[in-house]
Amino acid sequence: MKERTGQISENTKTGIWTARVCYKNTNGRRTAIQRTADNKTDAKKLLKQLLEKLENGGREAIDAEKLTFNDLADYYEKHYAKPAKFIDLIKPTDFEKLVLTTIEFIEQSQT
Repeated sequence: MKERTGQISENTKTGIWTARVCYKNTNGRRTAIQRTADNKTDAKKLLKQLLEKLENGGREAIDAEKLTFNDLADYYEKHYAKPAKFIDLIKPTDFEKLVLTTIEFIEQSQT
């Protein structure tokens, strides 16, 4: 497989440098990532960072940068959130607190 190198270029009208790397996204389509920099040195650093990110994390690392809060909330809801369980209209954690306070009250009233 051909080694990914990327490119840097300068917009002659604005003087802004751009670092660009192409990769295939999850749909199999060719996609480019671009980052802008003030000078050539910064553009080279950005290009190196982009290449390392693609090398280490793959396209998932790049796609993760584009996630919105709603995407993260949906992921959390799907993988971590569990529906609350109620026993006689009281959540078990509230029920446990109720039992403990009742026991404390009984113990205090007996002394």
